[in-house]
Amino acid sequence: MDKLSLAKERELTAISARHGRRKMGKTIVEGVRAIGAMLNSGVVPDYVVVSPSSLTTEGEEFLRGLANRDLTIFECDTKRFAKLSDTVNSQGFLAAIKTDLKQVDDRALANARFILYLDGISDPGNVGTILRTAAAFAVDLVAASPTTVDFYNPKVIRASAGMVFRLTLLPVNDPKRFFDRLSVNDIELLGSAPEAATTLETTTLAGKVCLAIGSEAIGLSPIARQASRRLFRIKTVDAVESLNAAAAAAIAIHQIATKLELI
Repeated sequence: MDKLSLAKERELTAISARHGRRKMGKTIVEGVRAIGAMLNSGVVPDYVVVSPSSLTTEGEEFLRGLANRDLTIFECDTKRFAKLSDTVNSQGFLAAIKTDLKQVDDRALANARFILYLDGISDPGNVGTILRTAAAFAVDLVAASPTTVDFYNPKVIRASAGMVFRLTLLPVNDPKRFFDRLSVNDIELLGSAPEAATTLETTTLAGKVCLAIGSEAIGLSPIARQASRRLFRIKTVDAVESLNAAAAAAIAIHQIATKLELI
C-alpha cells in the first residue's frame, strides 16, 4: 500500500463538509459494514484509506479481502486517520466515492408502487435509519426536500448500514414540481400529521402511494401538506404528543407496505 498523500488528505477534509461534497461530487464512507455494503452493491470507491495500527481482527480480515479486489488502497498513521474519521471509535477504514445520483424520470415514477418523501428531516441519524427501514420494506424510491440532510452525509451512510447504496434516491430541488409529477403519474401523496382525524390503521390504500414524513419539531411543510390528498396520524396513547421521525416513518412504512402487499 502507498502512503496517503497530503493532496488526498486535503480532499478528504474538504468532502467531509456538505458544500465540499456538493462541489466535488464525492463523499466519505467509513467502517467495515458500510464499505462492505457499498462494495456488495457494486459501487467502486475512488480509493480506500486504512490505518493498519487501528485494525481489529475483523478489520485485518476485511483488509485481506480488499487486497483481492482491484482497488486503490492508501495507508496512514493513527493520528492522521483520527483527523479524517467522523467516529469516536474508528474501525480504521474509510473510502472516497463519487456521489452521482441516477436521474429519476417519469417512467421510473410511473413504475413505482411505493415512494417515500422526506420533508425537512435534518438529523442524519434519523435519515439513515429511515433509509434502512425503506430498504427493508420494499420502498421503490426515496425523495428528499431541499431542507432534508443530504443522502450522502457520512453519518447518514453509517446509520443506514450501507442501505443508501441499495435504494433509488431523488434529491428534490423543486417540491412543487415533484408533487406535480406525482399527480401526473397517478401517485397519491399521503401525509403524516399528528393532528389528523384519520388514523393510518383505518386508511384504505389502492394503487400507488407516496408517503410524506416531516420532522418531529415542525411536521410537514405547508407545500407538502397542501399537496397531500389525505393526511393521517399514527394511533398512540394520548400521553404521547408525537413520535421521533424515524420511529414514525418505520411504523408508517411497514403498515403501508403491508396494505400494498409488498411484504
